[in-house]
Amino acid sequence: QAAVEVMSYANADQSFDYAATLTPLVDDHSMEVRSMVIQAIARLAERGAMTVEVVGELGRLVMQADSRPGRSTAAAALVAAAQARRGFLAEVASQALADHLVVSTGAVELGTIALAAETLGRVAPRGHEVAITTLASVAAAGAEPGAQA
Repeated sequence: QAAVEVMSYANADQSFDYAATLTPLVDDHSMEVRSMVIQAIARLAERGAMTVEVVGELGRLVMQADSRPGRSTAAAALVAAAQARRGFLAEVASQALADHLVVSTGAVELGTIALAAETLGRVAPRGHEVAITTLASVAAAGAEPGAQA
């Protein structure tokens, strides 16, 4: 926990490395650590210390983290990163999550798809065409007979 706290206040040179180091911790067993990771990612994003790769990894973890709490934590961290700096990363976050949502819809449980769709709705800038298309295709797939429950 202390390490997460230290990483969130790192100087600019270290911040990019720390953002990547924090990302896998969304799946930590401790709710306190997961909460601290969300706060740390928000702080790092606010300082501009997030790379496209880290945002993409958060998008992947929303769909593919090992646990339901990990997927929820990744979603919250992605929203925090997307909202930082007046939505500077919103476009990147939307694209990353949309890409993973389209690829993963047939292979994951409905709760995960719902979490990802809700998160996409929260991070996407208004009128984001990829987000709109992705959400429409997820909705259509959910309405089809034989869709996973």
